[in-house]
Amino acid sequence: MDEAEAAATKLIRDTGESWRVGSFLAELRPEVLRALVMAGEPVAFGKGERLMVEGERTTDVFLLMSSFVKVTGGIGGTGEALLAVRAGGDVVGEIAARDGGPRTATVTACGQEPVRAVRLSRQGTDQFLVDWPEVRLKLERMVLAKFRTSTMRRVDNSSTRARIRLARALVTMAEDFGTPLRGSTVIQVDLTHVEWGTMISCSEKTVERAMADLARDGLVERNRKRSIVRNLEALRTLAYADGPSP
Repeated sequence: MDEAEAAATKLIRDTGESWRVGSFLAELRPEVLRALVMAGEPVAFGKGERLMVEGERTTDVFLLMSSFVKVTGGIGGTGEALLAVRAGGDVVGEIAARDGGPRTATVTACGQEPVRAVRLSRQGTDQFLVDWPEVRLKLERMVLAKFRTSTMRRVDNSSTRARIRLARALVTMAEDFGTPLRGSTVIQVDLTHVEWGTMISCSEKTVERAMADLARDGLVERNRKRSIVRNLEALRTLAYADGPSP
């Protein structure tokens, strides 16, 4: 094993256990994953540092190896809307890398620990996808899944009550980024009421009222910025009482 392969193997070993089940990197075969990591450059970002900025003409792809990032989009020059949260095991930047267009969102490191990532150039990504067709197929499916989720959220935000929209967002975040704790689920991403609001197209005050309602029902608890789901099954039942869970 040469030095580059040893370094890639160590990075995967050090971070892989934290990857979400079903995430892009977690689904790759070990030899494919190692080759993908070796094709790029290890980088790190502290909390608040940006991996990419909406509108810029960069085309690098980032394999997220650890921690969390927030994906945000501008709102008519008046602020930013939280579009998604990504974590170790996910990939960001793939759209601009594939079509060469401007960045569609800003991606910012937000976890307590630095974001460890692997940066691949557009050329390196393209060549890897040629050499490994199975990775190209997985990437295409991942992009389609993101668009499906985005479409479903837009439909929800235009037709569903705020309390239900918040419940659905909390369920998704708890399932993707939650850690069990004495029968509860702690969402390991710090989000303000403003950020929850931009995610579900509600004002800060509306989110505060909806969160208070859920807390009174014993479903959630607020601990500073961090949300704790007290009863995930009951919250899921409330969230999808009018339709099946995706």
